[in-house]
Formats: sequence, structure tokens, C-alpha cells
Amino acid sequence: DPRQVSIKVLSRLILSRYEEVEVVALNNVEMEIITDDAFSDNKKLKFVQLEYNNIVNLPNGVFKHCKDLIMLQLSGNSISEINKETFEGLKSLKILALEDNKLATLDGATFEHLHSLNKLLLSNNDIKEIHSETFKNLKRLQTLDLSSNEISELSVKVFEPLNNIQELHINGNEISILS
Repeated sequence: DPRQVSIKVLSRLILSRYEEVEVVALNNVEMEIITDDAFSDNKKLKFVQLEYNNIVNLPNGVFKHCKDLIMLQLSGNSISEINKETFEGLKSLKILALEDNKLATLDGATFEHLHSLNKLLLSNNDIKEIHSETFKNLKRLQTLDLSSNEISELSVKVFEPLNNIQELHINGNEISILS
């Protein structure tokens, strides 16, 4: 369709008039940048889909006003790094989809604010290393997908905090050392 929507920059200016909205779905709109205040006025959001865009970076605390957010889908972008401030404030988040990005390392604090998370999808990234404390606060996690990454060495300690895990996918990696 020649009339495809293109939104290169997602900012507060675009979303502020939709304070009551619960769903934002902006998939495949060529988005590259999300400003740090983009979701400041959208406190009722429950579902955010920003899949198959060109997002490289997520500003620290970009979702911190979205306290009721349940699902965040960021698959199919070019996100290479996330840190503990990225998901700050997402106390209700149950599903986080980050498949098909360019993540290489998961440090010990990456997901520390996501106490309610049930499903974490990280397949098809460039993950080589997972810190031993990466999943320490994910006590409710039931599904973890790390398939099709570049993990060659994996410590069993990484999975110790995951008391409720039901599905663990690590296929498609070149794991030679499991310690």
C-alpha cells in the first residue's frame, strides 16, 4: 500500500492527546527513535507493540509512567543494549518480547524491576553472555526463550532463581560448556 504510515520518531507530542488509551500498536512504521518522555501521559497503557521497526536504543525509564503495562513487544528491531533503567517502573509487566534484535549481553540488573514477568522472549539475538544474576528477580517467570543466540557457555546458576519455570528454550546455540 503506497499510503503506509511512517513514524520515524515517537514522542510525547504524538501520544499526549491519547491519555486514556490502553493499547498502542505501531508495528512496521519505520520507527527509529523513541524519546524518553514518549509515554509520560499514557498512564493507562496495558499493551504496547512496537515490533519490526528500526529502533536501536530504548531511553532509560521510557516506560516508567506505564505502571499497568502488561505486555511489551519490541521484537524485530535493532536494539543492541538494555540496562536496568530501561524497564524501570514496569511492576505489572507479564510479557516482554525482544526476539529478533541485536542484544549481545544480559547483565545482572537488566530485568531487576520486572517482578511480575511470566514470559521473556529473547530468541534470535546475538546473546553471547548471560550474567549469573540476570534472572534473579524473575521468580514468577514461566517461559524463557533463549533459542538461536550465540551462547557457548552457560552456568546452571543462571536458572536457579526461576522456581516457576515451565518452558526453557536454549536450542540453536553452540553451548559447549554447561557448568
